[in-house]
Amino acid sequence: MGQVWIKCITIVRAANNHGQTVTYYPGDWCQVGMYQARQLVAAGSAEIQNPVTRAQTFELADCGVVAYGGSRLGATTSIGTALPELKVETDERGPRLAFNRTLIYDPSVKLTTLLIPIGFYRLTTGWRMASPVIPRKGDGTEYLTAEMIGTPADQAATKAIVRDLRCPVYDPRVVFALQCPECEDVIAQWNEERVLPGNDSRLAFLRAWYTHKPKMCGLPASWYAR
Repeated sequence: MGQVWIKCITIVRAANNHGQTVTYYPGDWCQVGMYQARQLVAAGSAEIQNPVTRAQTFELADCGVVAYGGSRLGATTSIGTALPELKVETDERGPRLAFNRTLIYDPSVKLTTLLIPIGFYRLTTGWRMASPVIPRKGDGTEYLTAEMIGTPADQAATKAIVRDLRCPVYDPRVVFALQCPECEDVIAQWNEERVLPGNDSRLAFLRAWYTHKPKMCGLPASWYAR
């Protein structure tokens, strides 16, 4: 599949079949190469509305979502409507890696749904995990650090592993992960620690990640729906 039909969300400049650069405006449809389609979707400049085309562009056949948390049943509807090509499972026991590429998702956080294929695509480019860095402000100009959350005991346990609590914190409610030993170990340790009394799930995930250190792609605040 060489060319992909996209619908423009912002102004897009792309080459036509004659090699001429054409300006397209919001609401316009145009055909672009697969690589440019991925870039434009990632930037929020375009969307691929056809589920089959989207699945082929981002190679989603081995991908799926595991929803956990109190509002997990809502994920089946929200993600299933926006991305019907994805398998969605719910699990009251907690996070697990059910697919070769899994999105572990707590629907209590509002996620920019159409960016989900980009998260899965990140796992084909050398990253083993991807998760948003939690913003302290809604605009993402400041980020939460480990020293700002958790009890003193939880912070002390985290500092023993991380060494410096001024580090940013990943959001365990949105985690893309490969089904590999490193990521399996992170999820296993996190599941053990996050349910213990007094433990902050975010610090528990940070400790698990620092212990096993799969290559992590930090995602920006634009991944949260407004």
